[in-house]
Amino acid sequence: MLVHDIQSILPSFLFTLIMHVFTEGNVVTDWIANLQCLIRFRTIFSTSPFPKFSCIITDDYLGRIVE
Repeated sequence: MLVHDIQSILPSFLFTLIMHVFTEGNVVTDWIANLQCLIRFRTIFSTSPFPKFSCIITDDYLGRIVE
């Protein structure tokens, strides 16, 4: 279903580039996606209540490889 949805909106863009990024290459997004699976309701944080997230995003910003 998700692939079909993506295929249906692709023609509306002038240029598209589809790439696969391994989880290890996008630790911040992976962390947020896993957190969302645990939180079953809409949540908005104005600051990060999770120290681990702060470390992950800082390492990502600095270009460090996170394992």
